[in-house]
Amino acid sequence: VHELFEVIDLASPDVGAEVRAVIETSGKAASFEADPEKLAEGLVLAIDTPLDTEPESPTLRSIGSQRLNELVFHFPLADGDSPVTPNALFELAAAHDAGEFTDYFKALAAGNRMPAMAGLMTGSIDSVIRIGDAADGTYGVIDYKTNRLHAPGEIAPISAYGYDSMKHAMEHGDYPLQILVYNVALHRMLQLRLANYDIEKHIGKTHYLFVRGMVGPATAVVDGQRNGVFSWRPSNELIVAASRLLGGQS
Repeated sequence: VHELFEVIDLASPDVGAEVRAVIETSGKAASFEADPEKLAEGLVLAIDTPLDTEPESPTLRSIGSQRLNELVFHFPLADGDSPVTPNALFELAAAHDAGEFTDYFKALAAGNRMPAMAGLMTGSIDSVIRIGDAADGTYGVIDYKTNRLHAPGEIAPISAYGYDSMKHAMEHGDYPLQILVYNVALHRMLQLRLANYDIEKHIGKTHYLFVRGMVGPATAVVDGQRNGVFSWRPSNELIVAASRLLGGQS
């Protein structure tokens, strides 16, 4: 699914036909013994699911070509006299406003004694999207998740891809830590690319898309949360502090 999303042209005038063509030419459905039509239907529904709670919220289809796929990043970590320890990052996140993940970062800080890190922090972001124009738009991270949060063979209940279920999966997979590093990378990139960079204006939410729970415009909104779409945006202060810590600045 990650590889398919990477090459699907979301700006195509007929996204459904584009999805089916990509599946057919890639051979992915056959290699995983998947029904290509069901796979295509599921992907189109995910593409048309609003990313926020309002019906007119952006979708992957409306974002279209305003995205960078598989954005690879590298940035140097502090070393030498003041190496970075994972615990320092965990404690920093726990001390700042980490919202619903404050307890998660506290638990990491209390239970982890990993050695210091040095060298390069490197990774690849599934997609960086832009909503609006280049100078004044909002940039955010997209990560595609195929996690099955319901029992195989059964029809997924609404609660299977609701907030509580997704939050448990996020913490179990250490995705909040991943989001923090991704936002540091995005912050550093935008500092270099935008002359008028403003972290408050330019960095938007990170969306982790649990695609099995995204069923198009009719995807349920329960207690102010869109099923299948987990959104979190680390605070400005946390992003900046984490960037400074990882770079060896006090």
